Amino acid sequence: MLQNSELSSRHNCFNRYHWLAAFMMNGAFIVVLFFVVHLSAEAAEPNSLKTKLVVKESTGAGFEQVSALAAGIDFTNTLGELKGASNRVLFNGAGVAAGDVDGNGHPDLFFCGLDTPNQLYLNSGDWKFSPRSIPDSMALPGFPTRGAVLADLNGDQSLDLVMTTVGGGLRSFINDGKGRFLENTVEAGLEGHSGGSTIALADIDGNGSIDLYVANNRSDDIRDRGRVNMRQVNGRIIPPDELKDRLLIHSGQIHEYGEPDNLYINDGSGKFSRVSWTDGRFRTSGKALSETPRDWGLTATFRDINGDHSPDIYVCNDYWTPDRIWINDGSGSFDELSVELLKTTSASSMGVDFADVDLDGDLDGFIVDMLSRDLQVRKRQQPAFNPLFMEPSLSGNRQQVMHNTLLLQKSDGSFADVAYFAGVEASDWSWSPVFMDVDLDGYADLLISAGYPHDVQDLDAIQLIQSKQHSWDRFKDPAALREAFAKELMEHYRLYPDLDLPVVAYRNSGNGKFEDFTAVWGTDIPGIHQGFATADLDGDGDLDLILNSLNATPLLLKNNASRPRIKLRLRGQSSNTQAIGAKVFLKQENGPDLSSEVFAGGRYLSGSDTEIVFAAGEKQQDLAIEIHWPLGGFSRMGNIQPNHSYVVEGPEKNTTISKRGSEAIETMAVLFEDISESLALTFNEVDSNDFLRQPLLPFQLSHMGPGIAIGDLNQDGWDDIWIGTGRGGQLRTFFGNGEDSPRLEKWPVPLPDDSMGLLMGYLIGKPELNLIGLAGYEQVVPSGLVTGKNDGLDWKSVDASIPGAGPMALGPLNGRGELSLFLAGGIKPGHYPAVHPSTLMALRNGLFTTDKKNNALMGGLSMVKGVVWSDLNNDGFPELIVGTEWGPVRVFENRSGSLFDVTEPWGLAGFKGLWNGIATADLDGNGYPDIIAGNWGLNSSWRATNSHPFRLFHGTFSNPAVTDLIETEYQFDLEMTPSRMLDELGLSLPFIYQNIRHYRDYSEASLQKLTGKRFPLGRISEATTFASMVFLNEGPGRVFRAKELPAEAQWAPVYGVQAADFNGDGFEDLILCQNQSRTRPGWSRQDNGGALLLQGDGKGGLRVLSSMESGLLVSGDLRSAALGDINKDGRTDLGLTLNKGPLKIYLNQSSNSGLRVRLHGPAHNPAGVGCQLRLHGENNVWGPVREIQAGNGWFSQNSPVTVLHSSFKATGIWVRWPGGAETLTPLGQKKEITLSWKP
Repeated sequence: MLQNSELSSRHNCFNRYHWLAAFMMNGAFIVVLFFVVHLSAEAAEPNSLKTKLVVKESTGAGFEQVSALAAGIDFTNTLGELKGASNRVLFNGAGVAAGDVDGNGHPDLFFCGLDTPNQLYLNSGDWKFSPRSIPDSMALPGFPTRGAVLADLNGDQSLDLVMTTVGGGLRSFINDGKGRFLENTVEAGLEGHSGGSTIALADIDGNGSIDLYVANNRSDDIRDRGRVNMRQVNGRIIPPDELKDRLLIHSGQIHEYGEPDNLYINDGSGKFSRVSWTDGRFRTSGKALSETPRDWGLTATFRDINGDHSPDIYVCNDYWTPDRIWINDGSGSFDELSVELLKTTSASSMGVDFADVDLDGDLDGFIVDMLSRDLQVRKRQQPAFNPLFMEPSLSGNRQQVMHNTLLLQKSDGSFADVAYFAGVEASDWSWSPVFMDVDLDGYADLLISAGYPHDVQDLDAIQLIQSKQHSWDRFKDPAALREAFAKELMEHYRLYPDLDLPVVAYRNSGNGKFEDFTAVWGTDIPGIHQGFATADLDGDGDLDLILNSLNATPLLLKNNASRPRIKLRLRGQSSNTQAIGAKVFLKQENGPDLSSEVFAGGRYLSGSDTEIVFAAGEKQQDLAIEIHWPLGGFSRMGNIQPNHSYVVEGPEKNTTISKRGSEAIETMAVLFEDISESLALTFNEVDSNDFLRQPLLPFQLSHMGPGIAIGDLNQDGWDDIWIGTGRGGQLRTFFGNGEDSPRLEKWPVPLPDDSMGLLMGYLIGKPELNLIGLAGYEQVVPSGLVTGKNDGLDWKSVDASIPGAGPMALGPLNGRGELSLFLAGGIKPGHYPAVHPSTLMALRNGLFTTDKKNNALMGGLSMVKGVVWSDLNNDGFPELIVGTEWGPVRVFENRSGSLFDVTEPWGLAGFKGLWNGIATADLDGNGYPDIIAGNWGLNSSWRATNSHPFRLFHGTFSNPAVTDLIETEYQFDLEMTPSRMLDELGLSLPFIYQNIRHYRDYSEASLQKLTGKRFPLGRISEATTFASMVFLNEGPGRVFRAKELPAEAQWAPVYGVQAADFNGDGFEDLILCQNQSRTRPGWSRQDNGGALLLQGDGKGGLRVLSSMESGLLVSGDLRSAALGDINKDGRTDLGLTLNKGPLKIYLNQSSNSGLRVRLHGPAHNPAGVGCQLRLHGENNVWGPVREIQAGNGWFSQNSPVTVLHSSFKATGIWVRWPGGAETLTPLGQKKEITLSWKP
């Protein structure tokens, strides 16, 4: 039974982007709004047709090539060498359109030709096609055609044709219903002379007719003219008048603009009017565009990106022009998507597709670029970098990266590029990505067309061609010049290697990762595959592949999927007869909802058939289909049968249907309230370029702060917030006073270097001994550890022999005795990864002295990035845990004041990483602290496994004042070879050029061959994992169990790490601070993370809360996190720092308040640092263990006043004091308790 109810008008639909702006600007407590759908039980039954599919048995998922000639398709998209050399834009290929033009139920095919006439083939079923005679104006013999789409333009139930040409603009043809076409380009208002590429269609304004967008490229490339006469005026290069709007002169270099795209509005009868770019229909930052974009358009597609039931536009632009993402406001006008929501796009964007990749209910995008899958080929190809990428006013504010981008959409409407994490960053010179559930397991897989006539990025060929350059001044006649130039270009193209490529296939594993299944699925058929469409050509309910290949017959791939499927075709309302823009959902009893959207065109140069295919699952289950129609109708159909095809008619315009109103909402409290705006503090530091000091660094090292400490610095009973600073800056403190506006004070003396760690002196009973570690990569004078009073005066160096410091932490090494200080050694400037020695210091009578007994163990540590003292074996003596870079998380067991390295016997030695912040928490509730460690993440080009660790080769090979760094990869299994480009290494290591002659030689050479006699001088630092992890502590005598943190935690480096029960459910949660944007030139910024809140389940499991749930909507390079109950309401509040960003303070708004616990320890440890706490209940139930620590995470200190919660009625609180003494104190109805140490 199909039920109908009406969606609210799209003008009034919930638009999460408008809501998000309010979210970002409003510092008050907020709520998240969700629509509640109420379906009417009384609805008109629509017309529908169900047909059983004939599904042939097969050996499994994959494709089988069908000979085009055997199928009756005698077509070749030819392009002669000279013609291509005369106009390089023709090398971009031609497309294919699929659709049933004659109404026999089988999708037909229209192929575009560059140097051959276009051709239409009618499908009679069973892979049999016959050519249909078409008029010359549609075949266009001798005139290159690029793209085509079959769509019903005039609402007469027949598929018409619209196509793009090179220099002839759009061409439109009306179908008489029997597959016969008549041109109506002029009558349709589509005439022009543009060099169009891809066409997309959708009803953008909700009037029931489909509108048209065309991405224009160029009809020719100025570089093919051989010569352009410029003139110089006052040192400026001036183009000729006829080219002044086509050429851009920037920094003495000539760049060419593309052509403006066109948007056409349909009046419902197939007549179109072109829209102006500057009349307010397109806006950026809320303002109408001041000029028309002139981009190198390749692909445009309409999809409802933000889920508000209006079609948005994504445009892929080549060269230096940026991609455009236009969000529909519901009326057919568009706002540019903000950079804050999408920070990264592919540089050479060719094609785009969207699907719900992770089945979380929103659309994710995939854009293809040109990165080779072959690591050797990469090193001999010139990257498609353009210097205009560094000019935001010209190429946009988004980072443009030279690889594919997989844009996963988060609940707040922002996108994270996770291509490297997913394993889909490379597919060679690619054109059109297609999301398709190939194996019918419910997850969208990826298929990508690729190939080009020549590998014009080949550096050896480029170098050879450059050596053949000469003057063309002898040619006076422009025509003769152009002819001679084209012939020479043709000869030069022959010097490049061929670039025939397969159709690349990636299988979605369902865990955020994809596997390369190109060979497994049978798509490894080399060619120049460009235009790409899909259609169920044989009627078995799965989608087959059609590719228009250059200088070859089309590639037809029959889909051999064998699992159950459901196929749908929609009949739409008004003149939108294909229901373009409709959303279809398959509701499953035994799995997540599957979704798809009907769209027309939007494939690179191509248009697929509009049928939808869903996987039906292997098990018997109740299935239902829900349809959200373009004009607002809503339909539901139950009792859906697997292996059936359904044709569903949309509701009539006059159908009486119930309302689906926007007044029906639910509210959900957000966990944290952002009060940062009231504090108005931004961290600034002096910019420095670390790459000038050490050119081959992978990332900058001088922007690692600031740190943050929360505690009662002035001992007035209220927690204060102490914030670090960079070189030349001043420490700042917000002194808490129980009011909304704490008092801000600057410490008067500027710091000589970056502050690397902060510890409040009152923790050791010495308020005048506030500890600040000073060390920075930009160090100008020897720094180290200094102390200072609360007023910021009387700085004193603790030990002048300590040249530099990193993170630090205090702990009761000797149990009941005075606290000991671990101080990590800082980086040796210019010699990363070398560091100064770490130091273990004992506090004796108010003075720090080196712990001679234990300090010997510290000398061999590699760079320490995180440190914490934690009693891992519950004996009252905390272990020292340090996170090292290019090493493991190392644990030193504390045996009554003596430290022993137990990293290997406790099972941690095999996990070498770039470990950053370290924290401990009892995540599984077994009473033993687990270790949480931030790492570099799994979303970069760096790969590391136990069998193939990532290796950094380093040494002073050319200049003793600088350590050279060579990032490596493997060839021939375990032979090291550089991963960076030759010219990048050669600038610092010119001797490499002596050992090779060609880029191919370099790409195939081992590191030992390239470095020669210097190879023995180098050292290797390595990592076996870059995953941020939790190491679960299963108790004494057992090794730690390593477990990767959830996927979102791997999308960017993790620095700050903290743990507490933030939502008050009795289980420990995590806060992670992510991002590193200061990576080396040519390497993508690692900034796809944010502030993550991971909710614990008490069993070691963690669920990432969306920013809509947590309230932690923040981007930038997050660094440190610290915790404390700032307003004394029994909830753990949060402070976050960003490098070169605002201080972020969040008040916890959980409905569950907990028990505030304050400890009074002995005079030398007054805050009870090192104590363990647990809540106890009836029937001997216990809550997780919580420790009081002084220094953890990333340059941070938490308040020693902690808040405990339980999932049961707590009757007592247990404390293990340093040294092992235990107490159990009854609670009664207390909300706050102070516990004192007794000798």
